[in-house]
Parts: sequence; structure tokens; C-alpha cells
Amino acid sequence: MQWSGEFGETAERVLKEPFEEEFDVTINQVPLPSPSDMLSKLQAGSADFDLVSHWDYTLYRGVQNDLFQEIPLGEVPNVRDRVRDQFNPTSVQYDPGSEPHHAPYSVSGWGMTYNTDEMDEPSSWEALLTDDMQDSVSLASWMSCWLGVAAKRAGVPFAEIPNRMDDIWAAIGEFDTAAQTWWGTGQEMERLLTNESVLAGSFWFARTYRLRVDNDVPVRYTVPEEGAPAWIETYTIPNGVDESKKQLALEFIDYINREEVQERFGRELRYAVPYDFDDIPSDHIYDDHPELPLLNTERLEPMLQDIYNSNYNDYTNEFQQRTG
Repeated sequence: MQWSGEFGETAERVLKEPFEEEFDVTINQVPLPSPSDMLSKLQAGSADFDLVSHWDYTLYRGVQNDLFQEIPLGEVPNVRDRVRDQFNPTSVQYDPGSEPHHAPYSVSGWGMTYNTDEMDEPSSWEALLTDDMQDSVSLASWMSCWLGVAAKRAGVPFAEIPNRMDDIWAAIGEFDTAAQTWWGTGQEMERLLTNESVLAGSFWFARTYRLRVDNDVPVRYTVPEEGAPAWIETYTIPNGVDESKKQLALEFIDYINREEVQERFGRELRYAVPYDFDDIPSDHIYDDHPELPLLNTERLEPMLQDIYNSNYNDYTNEFQQRTG
């Protein structure tokens, strides 16, 4: 099960099809409707898939609910030997099991995309709140974005979020006043930026890059000095997958984390990867990546998933009431 849209199309062309050819197998790629729907299907026992691509927040929830198998790192040496220490699946807070249940694949953040014809590079989220930007802003309506962005704007460390929600709701109020809308899909934000209905907002670097390079939209991406929340794309194997299919899933995980395969994927879709490269050519796709130097710093840090998941329903309901 894989993301739909541009990520899924790229994964099918650059990851799945070459793997099928090399290993002489056939893989059925099923679109992921949403990570939450995926978890619901697994919990209901109505899911029939052997490998899932999804984010760190559903990884945490799935491990807590015993939905995913352990990943034996000895059978995926490209993960074991190449993963950066701060993303090692044996020690990250978003995989709470005693053994790893995931392999990380890509990482990015909820930074700021802005129109270069109308704005100089912003250094702060405050740039969205000026009189000139009223009704020209859009931020993601996903809690994985707005909670972290508002915390960064308010100067609230992620560990202190539950005790400082008044500050975070105040920041949400500022953004809501400036926003034309809170976008719900990446395609929606692409449309808003392309027709210049909005001039700036929270978005992803890879999508911003494609808009600029492929479609000549005058946009660039930056991570404000206050910082932004990060997200991690992971691969997991659901419980109940039989041994032969599990072995094929592990082969696929190891294959997609080969250095040359990651580079090929990165040239198509410029998400950073949490892995070290042994032989990086001078024109390597990640040399000028704006997020890579910031990974696992306070400028770009993953949400603390115990806080995120334990407060998800309450915070989401409150957000909808305040912005609806």
C-alpha cells in the first residue's frame, strides 16, 4: 500500500517497476486512501496488503496497537548500515516498541513556500501575518502541520505543548486571521500557488521544487528561523503477513534503500533521505537541499508522537471549532 498522487506515481515508476524486473516478481500497488484509514482497516482485519508506506504518526499508533511486525535489520543491510544515527529505527521515539517495526525512507518538513515575485525570502513565520499578506496565506489543515507550526511560531518546545496550548491557540488565531483558507490536499495548495490565489503558506520542498522547475511557478521553499515540524516516511509490514511475503517485503525495503535507487528516486522527487552516501558525485541531488542540514535540529524536528497521539481527538476538535 503506497501513497497516491505524485509520490505514488513516482514510487511505482522508479521503485516498484525496476524491482519487479530485477527480481522477476509482480507487485500490486494499492493506493493509500489515508494513513488513518489504513490503520482502521488493519484493526478491523479487513486489510489485505503486505507492505505499507506511511508517516511517523501512524507508525507510532500502529505499534501501540500491535499492528506491525518487527523488522529484522540483519535482513535489510542497506537500512542497518546506511541509516543516519538520529533516524536509526532502534532508537526513535515514534517507534515505541522494544524492537524496530519500520524502515525510514524519506524525510521532509512543513516549512514555508512563498511567491518570489511578491516576497523576499522570509526569515520568520511572522512574514505571513503582515497587513499585506491578509487573505493571501494558506496553511495545511492537518494536525501534523498546524500543531508544530503554531508551536514553533509561539516559541513552545514540543515537549511543553500540553501545558502551553493557550499560546498555541493564540498562534492559530493569528494564522487563521491571515489565511484565505486552510488547505486539505497537496493538489489544492499547488493550485492556490499556481494561480496566485495565495502567495505563501506551509508546504513541502519537493512539491515546491516541481512547481518551480516543471511549471515555471515563481515559488521557493524555506524553513523559518523559528523552525518547522518534520515528518518521516516509513515502510512497515503488517502483522499476519505470511513468511514468504514478508521476505519479499524485506527484499523490497532493502532494494529501495540502495544508494543508486535512492538517488534515482531523489532526482524524480526531491525529498531528503535519512541515509549516508558513500560516493556522492559533485552534482548529487542532495547537495543543495535546504532541509538536509537541518534534520534533527530544532529548526526541523519530528513531533513527539506520545503527545500528538494522546491529544489528537481533543486538539483536532478544538482546531475545527476555532477555524471553522
